[in-house]
Amino acid sequence: MEVDLNDYESFVKERLLFRYPNARFSKFFSMQLYIFYQKRFLNIWGVLDELDYLEGKRTLTTTKKEREFKRTPELKGVWYKHFYSTSFIGRNLLNHLSNKNMKVYIKEAHEAALVESDYEESFRSILSYKMTVKVFEDKWSSKTITGEWIIYIPRKNENWYLMLAEHKSDDIIVKQLDEILAEFGDWRSTLFDDMASTTP
Repeated sequence: MEVDLNDYESFVKERLLFRYPNARFSKFFSMQLYIFYQKRFLNIWGVLDELDYLEGKRTLTTTKKEREFKRTPELKGVWYKHFYSTSFIGRNLLNHLSNKNMKVYIKEAHEAALVESDYEESFRSILSYKMTVKVFEDKWSSKTITGEWIIYIPRKNENWYLMLAEHKSDDIIVKQLDEILAEFGDWRSTLFDDMASTTP
């Protein structure tokens, strides 16, 4: 993809630098967001909503709480925050519709349909609602909607936003991390001294 550098710079200033003056964004993160916006790969507002949350512009998030990587030693000090796009609807449905939840939904639909004149039609209608709309109502209210990840490092005075990544892509993140963070200077030697002293 050919990039119009003037358009790219205007996008970064408008969507990131002016909006989040106390944050730092890697060139990789900025270019990812720009390409996703240009190619309509995903709705970038889901990313910006979570950046608003992480930067204190809003107090609510509808996705899972941000966390530090624990299972990969090379990512110690690096955090991830979910962001949501409508392209992740299928994943959220599958995540929630475990055997346990399905049994509950079927039981509830059966009991509710027993009092209706047309059991089969009522059962199908009620179960369909519970497997779609009800799933998102439950996940929204419990703030467990999932998506892909914003990868970042929380600092005392600013967050460093590194990249957007897919679920469970720890190995890929590790391979790209040093190259992405090269623009931030000698980050490893100062990471643990300069990181936020309290959990975000």
